[in-house]
Amino acid sequence: MAEGQNQAEFKVWWDEKEQVVRIIAIGDQTEEIAREMVAKEHQLITSLNKKGIRVINVLCDVAKAGTASSPARKFFADWIKEGKVNKFALCGGGILQNTTANFVFFFAGFKGVKSFTDEEKALKWLKEA
Repeated sequence: MAEGQNQAEFKVWWDEKEQVVRIIAIGDQTEEIAREMVAKEHQLITSLNKKGIRVINVLCDVAKAGTASSPARKFFADWIKEGKVNKFALCGGGILQNTTANFVFFFAGFKGVKSFTDEEKALKWLKEA
């Protein structure tokens, strides 16, 4: 990636060992990227529900994430409002990422979110009842 370029991408998968949906967000998130990410999350959650997994906890690595556009933030908030996620842990974010995420979750009225600097602590929190 060239200096000054902010290539947006993401990865979404089920971590069988930890029993969490994992997300890695890289770069700035546009509405298009948000739509692609949420579509992937919908597919994964639907698949997990079919396997009898109903409690969905998410660990999102935002260490390399940039900003999210206003339409992307709204799209993420609308997804959270659907109520399919139990807890959402953010890991590795700085002030920019955590402020953006807090705005999204506040707008969605979702209180089951917490930011962490350490992945082990995030996983421990997600596993608590």
